[in-house]
Amino acid sequence: MFHIVNWLLSKFIECTSLSVWLFKVNTRILPAPKTVVRGVPIRVVMPLHQEGVYDAFNAWEKREEETLDWIDSFEADSTFFDIGAGFGTETLYAALKHGVSLRIISTTLLDA
Repeated sequence: MFHIVNWLLSKFIECTSLSVWLFKVNTRILPAPKTVVRGVPIRVVMPLHQEGVYDAFNAWEKREEETLDWIDSFEADSTFFDIGAGFGTETLYAALKHGVSLRIISTTLLDA
C-alpha cells in the first residue's frame, strides 16, 4: 500500500512544480535541522522513524574529515560519482560546496 502511495506522490512531484511548496510544508511538520559543515549550510528533512539519524548527521563532519578534504579538492568541471550514497551526505555537501561547477552522479544500492 505504502509503495503505491509513495510512487503516486513521486510521480505527482515529478510532473509539477510543487516540490518547493511540498518541502516548505514538510519542514513545518517534520524536523528540518540546519547544520554548517566547513562553512556550507545544510538543511535536511529528518525521517522520524529512523533513530540516530540526527546524531549521525551532526557528527558527520568529525567522522568524515578525509572525505570532506577529498571533496574540497575537486576542481571545476570535475565529475563526482557517489555509488552507494546511502543518506547522501557527501553528495549533498559536494553539491552545495561546488554548485554547478561540479557534475554529480549519485545512487544508492537497493536490495532487490
